[in-house]
Amino acid sequence: MAIVVIEDKIMLVKDFLTLYREDGFVQTIAEQIKAPKDFPHIQIKGFMGSLDAVIPSALHLLDEKQSHLLSFPTVKKRLTLSTICKI
Repeated sequence: MAIVVIEDKIMLVKDFLTLYREDGFVQTIAEQIKAPKDFPHIQIKGFMGSLDAVIPSALHLLDEKQSHLLSFPTVKKRLTLSTICKI
């Protein structure tokens, strides 16, 4: 069981990702991904910390059958996403 600690609160990683999955920003990205004709290429960058791994993980939870190609600038970011997606 994987956990996350935020401001002295302990929660399961799946519960943590659910917070992001239900966020309006993530919902907007998911809608754009489902309309590839209107949005053939989506680029999100400039997030701080591990958000660039958390956001794609939350998107994955919205539609686990959908495939995505992700490019990360560092090995650390790729390992973060890999760890989150295995949960």
